[in-house]
Amino acid sequence: VAPKGGELQLRYRLKPAHNVYELVTVLPDSYPVIAPTTRVLTKLEPCPHLLYQQTLCLWKQASRVADSRWDPARFTAVFAIQAAWRWLACYEIWVVEKTWPIPEAR
Repeated sequence: VAPKGGELQLRYRLKPAHNVYELVTVLPDSYPVIAPTTRVLTKLEPCPHLLYQQTLCLWKQASRVADSRWDPARFTAVFAIQAAWRWLACYEIWVVEKTWPIPEAR
């Protein structure tokens, strides 16, 4: 855990199946109203749901908080880490099958 400006950065490793991945989840100064962002520091293949600088697409982002899938009344940084673990598990399936194993966010 390291403070950076008004943010808090959580660095950790996850092993959803076969591989170990290094990640950083950033809690913005407006957290929990605004969702944390998670990037994988370990090099990944380009794939669905992988955004700029290997940021994970974990939930629908919206211009209005009410339209976002992130719910600050229900979710915490722990939820964000669990979502990253699930994303990485899907990624490992995608590497083999070339099909994303869960429905896309709408």
